[in-house]
Amino acid sequence: MEAKDFLLEKTDTGNYDLIIKNGDFVIGNSDEQHIATVVMAQKGEFKEFPALGFGATSYLKRDISEMEFLRDLKVQLEYEGYYDMKAKFTETGDLRIENERKSKSNIRPISS
Repeated sequence: MEAKDFLLEKTDTGNYDLIIKNGDFVIGNSDEQHIATVVMAQKGEFKEFPALGFGATSYLKRDISEMEFLRDLKVQLEYEGYYDMKAKFTETGDLRIENERKSKSNIRPISS
């Protein structure tokens, strides 16, 4: 289930701005930008959902394991409706996230 929303583009200052074409907002698949904004946002930046926000920059100064990092990321993405997250670090240290927005009813229980 793809999320549709207003699309954003990164500006020269590193912030994001709405994409406007022909005098109108551009709407499209926004899953990638939803994940990116949750990863970068600190808790409290989304006023309507103050518990949402992973705050990736705050993890740069913390001494935690990769497992803790990925667990915390999974929890935050679940708040946004991404329940089947697959994330890993590449050999170059980049974070790669593969995800699909699913409703809770589409989640398969983990078998023991």
